[in-house]
Amino acid sequence: MNFNWKSDFESSQLAAYAYDAPTKTLAIRFVSTDSVYHYFDVPETIYFGLNLAESKGSFFIHNIKRSPFRYERQPSTQEKPICPPNP
Repeated sequence: MNFNWKSDFESSQLAAYAYDAPTKTLAIRFVSTDSVYHYFDVPETIYFGLNLAESKGSFFIHNIKRSPFRYERQPSTQEKPICPPNP
């Protein structure tokens, strides 16, 4: 997967996120745990909505967390090299 991480926003919940269009995988790194989760089969419209959302955390809760997207926590050894540091 080829992720282009976005972290130029303020959020108390999300530290960074990225989307891989060919696989429809949304990756999110959380502030509280510094963990990265991959959400699978996420439509590109959800990613665009996250980009435009004034509150990334609220958008995540209402449109991703409460949706039936399958997700998987990524091993910590893979988190650090592929994701920008938490500011």
